[in-house]
Amino acid sequence: MGHGRVEKRECDVISQLDFLDDHSRWPGLQRIVRIKSERAEKKTGKITHETRYYISSLMGDAALFNTKIRQHWAIENNLHWSLDVLFNEDTLLMKSGNSAVNFSIVNKMALALLDKEKSTKMSKPSKRLAAALDDEYRSLVLKC
Repeated sequence: MGHGRVEKRECDVISQLDFLDDHSRWPGLQRIVRIKSERAEKKTGKITHETRYYISSLMGDAALFNTKIRQHWAIENNLHWSLDVLFNEDTLLMKSGNSAVNFSIVNKMALALLDKEKSTKMSKPSKRLAAALDDEYRSLVLKC
């Protein structure tokens, strides 16, 4: 529950994979996971349904997979938010060749360096600005 919506999730784990044609082509495949979600918007009452599938080499039950998948997306969403707030990634209009992917990789490396630098308790935006304006601080960040 959050952001003005209520979500119900159902997780199913399939471990009997004999039904897959030539499942030997997937070495290490142990489970297929299905997540069914129903989201209700609090303001509008609109209900949406979504089904997502995952493949995994992990052994585990539905509770484990449900937790791990939610944790993964929490990390992904936090990373995306940080990149958008710090580097305005959503407003960039790079479209030619690999420029968007390359720029995103550089941004992620910069974010990791800012996270790793612990000499000050500045916020990430403040650290980024300090690194841009202060040669000594930038050198400190780049040594991390």
